[in-house]
Amino acid sequence: MVNPEDNGLPAELEQLTEQDSGMGVSDQFADMLTPIVSVLQTNSPQCDVRGADYVDNAEPGMFWLRGSDPPIRESLDVICCGMLHTFTEWLPARQGYVGRHADLPDDVQITTDSSSGRRSYVRTGNKNVLEDTRELYLAIDGTLHMLPATSTKHTFVRALETFFNQQRNPKTGSVLPSFAHRLRLTTVPRNNAKGRWFDIKFETIVQDGRRVWPSLTQYQEAKKLTESVERGLQPLLASGSAASIPGPKAA
Repeated sequence: MVNPEDNGLPAELEQLTEQDSGMGVSDQFADMLTPIVSVLQTNSPQCDVRGADYVDNAEPGMFWLRGSDPPIRESLDVICCGMLHTFTEWLPARQGYVGRHADLPDDVQITTDSSSGRRSYVRTGNKNVLEDTRELYLAIDGTLHMLPATSTKHTFVRALETFFNQQRNPKTGSVLPSFAHRLRLTTVPRNNAKGRWFDIKFETIVQDGRRVWPSLTQYQEAKKLTESVERGLQPLLASGSAASIPGPKAA
């Protein structure tokens, strides 16, 4: 598709498009592409300058936003629009995505690693693998993205949700909505006996010694995205299985 030069709307359409804002455009979560956010590791194909999947400027510890421009970021300024705990199903050996489940299917065999305590989930019939996942939905540059948190990244999401629950309206004492906060995500190196990797940390955005809050426009846009996410996830929560999930379409 050729992107023509944007010369703005014709004068006769400016007022009409304002009064007809949003008509004919779906705001449903399931109808939109959702770019996926990943943290690049030392073994990520996107960091291999000689590989077919190399992405310009990609280095371990950076964020990769598929379908975004630019796709590689050292940090992310985000507003959180929701989180869902799911089990993502893959074909054996990660050969392909199958679906998402709100709960573990009945035919899952659970194995616990004696040294790390980490659990693995395999369906006894088809041998598909399920991955314990927390899907974090983020507004980045005004566009909804999804960051799938697995393995050690569960700790990051738990810390984030703990932070949200501690943030209160100073007058009423009620918990502030997640989209009332502007946060900056960065990565930090971690290591243990099994290897090295990059994890995620968050912090509030501070400028001139004062915390930066969303503008009214950012707040309203993030609220709409949050409502869209919640509507889109309702069928998954109701069904508990992957069979009837509209789900996000990954970009």
